[in-house]
Amino acid sequence: MTLEELQSLNEDETAMLWYMVNKIGRPAIYGIELEPSVFPSISRFWLAEKILASKDSVKPEHLPIYESLTSKLGYIK
Repeated sequence: MTLEELQSLNEDETAMLWYMVNKIGRPAIYGIELEPSVFPSISRFWLAEKILASKDSVKPEHLPIYESLTSKLGYIK
């Protein structure tokens, strides 16, 4: 993820990404919740896998946010 991609996200997309990185499955770093400002330093491959693997955890009413997030980051599967 680039800084430009992070800046393109709206508040809902950023919140969803934060939740995916910190709360769903294996966290990026155990015992630490990462803030969005460090997301560009996370491996693009790890982040893409995390986002795509989190789709089943997204509630139906939040799917439009998920789809917008994956579209902006180029992770459409």
